[in-house]
Amino acid sequence: MNFKNYLYLVTVCTVVVVLSIIAESSVLQIFGAVFGIVYVFLVAKEKRISQIFGIVSTAIYGLLMYNGGLYGTSIYDFVYCIPIQIYTFYTWGKNKDGKNKKEISRYSNIQRIIFILIVIVLTLIYVLVASKLSVNFPLVDGVSIILGLFGMYFVSQKKIEQWYAFIISNIVTIVYWTILCAQDISNLPMLLMWAVYIINNSYGLYLWTKKIKANNTNK
Repeated sequence: MNFKNYLYLVTVCTVVVVLSIIAESSVLQIFGAVFGIVYVFLVAKEKRISQIFGIVSTAIYGLLMYNGGLYGTSIYDFVYCIPIQIYTFYTWGKNKDGKNKKEISRYSNIQRIIFILIVIVLTLIYVLVASKLSVNFPLVDGVSIILGLFGMYFVSQKKIEQWYAFIISNIVTIVYWTILCAQDISNLPMLLMWAVYIINNSYGLYLWTKKIKANNTNK
């Protein structure tokens, strides 16, 4: 990474920490936000170490979701996200010849349509079940989990579709944290984290799209 990248990360994280302290947020919330921001940015840069930051951020976020009554998201974080981040750390490594095990690629249009249909169906099923179980914010919980299931797998395979999945999920999650911030300003770190996620995810989408085009041109 160049100096501008480091400057961006330091600036964003500093702003988040300062505003979070002013809002009297917990240390756990602040650490979760900072590690999450760094994680997504490093994924955009294809840095393998990103998964270490992701594991810490996911564990913290899972705990916060459990405390907030979004039990489905909490279980998803601990049972699915952390294991697949460990798997991604492996798939993003090098082969014996020093080449990357995975290169950035995209799914076909047919595959994308299939994924979209599956996501819609599974989300509707989750919302119906979660509503009967009195889960808080079932739609937010459902969208986060279902898109996250696909998104995290896409990350492990270095598929560009991960950015689309997470951008949509981020928008929905921001609504959730905005509501919580209106009730308690100490939730500000999580709202800021998800807002920065959208910026980082959009940046990742731009970088990966650019790289795919460059690879296709060189073929």
